[in-house]
Amino acid sequence: MGDGKYVLTGWVLTGAAGCLCKDAKTTDTALLGIKSFLLAGGMSYAVKCAVQRSRPGPADSQTFWQHGSFSWKHDSFPSGHSVVAWSTATTLARQYPEQTWLPWLVYPAAALTSYARLHDDKHWASDVFAGAIIGHFTTLLVLRTTPRLSITLSQDGTTLLLNYCQDF
Repeated sequence: MGDGKYVLTGWVLTGAAGCLCKDAKTTDTALLGIKSFLLAGGMSYAVKCAVQRSRPGPADSQTFWQHGSFSWKHDSFPSGHSVVAWSTATTLARQYPEQTWLPWLVYPAAALTSYARLHDDKHWASDVFAGAIIGHFTTLLVLRTTPRLSITLSQDGTTLLLNYCQDF
């Protein structure tokens, strides 16, 4: 659930399906998912570059924080998989509040994604916690501040239309 290339592909395909089926809510959800993915992912990447924390494991098991020069290999904090998983879960749960079962599915899936990063010894606990916080709260910010837009096909099917929608 937290691999960015699959999640972004899923959001793009969801948006395309929303356009083709003329489902404004699905298209809106996909656009918000993409925006959240990009904003949370960009924030995560910037923090990774600034913090330079080594991953747990045999090579760096004795060093929680890296000292010395910059390296692209020191990218443990925050967990990008956790960022993506919690961003996706929050987008889906908040966009479909009428589906009362959905949060019970997506939030445990995000938690399991975060746990898997710990279990597989890819991240420290603080890495996945920070990733969850970044993913969740960045998405809440996106959902509260983004004007709702929809992309639809014209009736003759030759033109894409961008519409501002007040409510879904």
